[in-house]
Amino acid sequence: MSSSFPSPTPPATGGVPISVRGRTSRGPSSVSRDSSAKTMVTDQISQAVLSTSNLLHIMLQSSPSQDKLVKLPKNLLAKASTIKNTQQVLEQMPLVISSLDAHMDHGLQRIERWRENKQEIFSPSTIPTNLSLILSTHFEEMTILLGG
Repeated sequence: MSSSFPSPTPPATGGVPISVRGRTSRGPSSVSRDSSAKTMVTDQISQAVLSTSNLLHIMLQSSPSQDKLVKLPKNLLAKASTIKNTQQVLEQMPLVISSLDAHMDHGLQRIERWRENKQEIFSPSTIPTNLSLILSTHFEEMTILLGG
């Protein structure tokens, strides 16, 4: 009995972001890698559906409980919309990851600026200046309030 199952495609090795100290770096060929990875995933899903369909047909021909197996291809076809939705999600994933990466970079830059400002405000050389400015401002306010 010959097999009509498609041979599986080897897993993708390209298009994987390189992580360095928690940061993700993508090279200039990441767009083509993303496209080829998406194509490969779509092909693998299609092959899995085809293999399952072929297996069901073989089982239908040789199984004594054909009435239960007849329902399976219908269930498989019902999942076609789920497969299509998965494809759409995979297509949007690079944009989502890119946006998240940009958001994280912006947040890290803001934290670094905050730390620099905090160090500048509370450095030993500026505390006397800041303190005298605060005291003189409060003294002026008190003088105005007391009518002085």
